[in-house]
Amino acid sequence: MPEVGGGFGTKANIYPEEPVVVALARHLGRAVKWVQDRSEELLNNIHSRNHVYDLDVAYDRDGVIHAVRLDMLANAGAYTCFPFGTTLEATGGARMLPGPYRIRNYAYKTRSVMTNTGPAGAYRGVSQPTCFFAIEGVMDRIGRKLGISPAEVRRRNLIRDDEFPWNNAVGVRYDTGSYHACLERALEMADYDRLQARSGRLDPDGKYRGVGICNFTESTGTGVRGWRARGLSRLPGYDSATIRVEPTGGVSAFISQASAGQGHLTTFAQLVADQVGVRMEDVTVVEGDTALVPYGTNTVASRSAITAGGAVIRAGAKVAEKLRRLAAFSLGVSPSDIVLRNGVAWVADEPETRVSIETLARTAYAIGHQSLPQGEEYGLEATDIYDPPMVTIANAVHIARVAVDPQDGRVAVEDYVVVHDCGRVINPMIVEGQIHGGVAQGIGEALMEEFVYDSSGQMLNANLLEYMLPTSLDIPDIRIDHIETPTIDAVGGFKGVGESGVIGAVPAIANAVADALSQIGANLNQIPLRPAVVYSLIRQANGE
Repeated sequence: MPEVGGGFGTKANIYPEEPVVVALARHLGRAVKWVQDRSEELLNNIHSRNHVYDLDVAYDRDGVIHAVRLDMLANAGAYTCFPFGTTLEATGGARMLPGPYRIRNYAYKTRSVMTNTGPAGAYRGVSQPTCFFAIEGVMDRIGRKLGISPAEVRRRNLIRDDEFPWNNAVGVRYDTGSYHACLERALEMADYDRLQARSGRLDPDGKYRGVGICNFTESTGTGVRGWRARGLSRLPGYDSATIRVEPTGGVSAFISQASAGQGHLTTFAQLVADQVGVRMEDVTVVEGDTALVPYGTNTVASRSAITAGGAVIRAGAKVAEKLRRLAAFSLGVSPSDIVLRNGVAWVADEPETRVSIETLARTAYAIGHQSLPQGEEYGLEATDIYDPPMVTIANAVHIARVAVDPQDGRVAVEDYVVVHDCGRVINPMIVEGQIHGGVAQGIGEALMEEFVYDSSGQMLNANLLEYMLPTSLDIPDIRIDHIETPTIDAVGGFKGVGESGVIGAVPAIANAVADALSQIGANLNQIPLRPAVVYSLIRQANGE
């Protein structure tokens, strides 16, 4: 399979036309091409995020939440999508809503309803942007009701550092996290207290300004048990890797993934090089070819670093262990004395006593005069399959500052801060690129993107002239900081990062708009906040 560009969920589904094309090609004995134009794509490919959350929350005079009850309704569309079915969004929103908070008493009812719109499927974040829009909006409402800062309400409800590992109300284990640290660092970077004190006022330029927080967890790297708990039986949950040292000393890594723009060729090459002890440029990563790579689940649900990375580390460790045995035999020392780095194996206390990994590989393949140690088999490769925990939980805090023009309802995002914890960071540049892209998508989802249907079920904006997308002019500078708390439940310490940008952006921007309009009493409970919607909220609040 060639590079296919970004996926974001749409490409994770199987559409009816795809097996039809295969059947026609087999029937006709010739190549068959299926061409879909943009309008057909917008009409027929999966939709997402059409959810209704009805929340009842019990809290005390200090703003501490004691119980939450949720009734969730998810639009499944006209027919089910494959392989995710109708449970993906409905279970996702209900299971993930508790987030980073100490919510012990939680009851939910969730339903997925068939309608006449496009089918619902996996889209970056899967229900997490909407469920955190709901619970984070509640946090702000509690603060306004009690006269407590929204930041302070969150502090009082966050899981404490000394409570990890934490099992939440639906049985999901949070092994590590930095919920308080991320919040405090983000508040400092955003100068939150100063901005919040000025919120809701009409500034001299005629605009309302507000600041919004989203403090959230990201459900990532789901394993076999996690998919089964959500009613999904078509996704295995594990991933695999084969690591082979070639007779040249180069390393080939065959991984059960297919890149969708996340930088796999870089990050997996880094992992292989670190594990096997070669240079990064000596590693070749092979993905996307089912004739070559081992079985797995592939690139969905922020799982690549966790599941495939775990498989790479485990397979690489087996190869490295054999390299140490071969080097120890060649140099006359114990395998525990051998260091592997930059394509060379040397004795820890005697770095000049060394042998190249290329030489060891030639020995393993019986090329040359050096014999193998007794009991060793020929070849130098290993395969491993890794099934991670039920789920691995990342976390982050997003803080957005917006300006709202009361004359036309337009919203501009003026400043944006992210403090993020995805466990062990493999490549900071790639992680930040994921966050930037996700925030851009979240800005579109919060402020402009929406499929519009008329009363007869006809979509009215199935083209990119009328379906509004953000451009570079809509995206502010995004300031990012990282906190690393490696997971202790998954190999490598990694947590997922691919969906966090959009998950945090939607609630943060919505809360910022609500904060900007808080002094006039506008009740913001829907997205997208297109100018017409915001203008209507302002008029209603002013009694017009």
